[in-house]
Amino acid sequence: MNKCPSCKTGTLAVITSIDLGPDDDNDGFRFETFSCGHCDLAGAGEYEEARRGTETSVQHRGYAMARTDFTALDTELRTCPARSNHRCTCAVHMRYAATTGTHAPTARLPLVSRERIQLG
Repeated sequence: MNKCPSCKTGTLAVITSIDLGPDDDNDGFRFETFSCGHCDLAGAGEYEEARRGTETSVQHRGYAMARTDFTALDTELRTCPARSNHRCTCAVHMRYAATTGTHAPTARLPLVSRERIQLG
């Protein structure tokens, strides 16, 4: 768990994650939902990992969503039968896999704010 930027408690956690695999810029990309166990903060997150030579770069950020939008997204991600398999061909993977990198999945979501929340 991470520290929540809203209530400052250590109860911010990833709820559901779907592996979208590598893209042009990253060796690994996960699309996630996150929520604070203490306050109403919830949203969508992106975890990007790039390994270039001896260097590893990790970006783990999120964006706040209204609770109803968060619940709908989390429910949608949970319909994937193989969330940890980036080669899955379910509707959820097909919808979000084409939008990684500079066209991140969060770009199409109803976010409360474009202000980034550091998740890790």
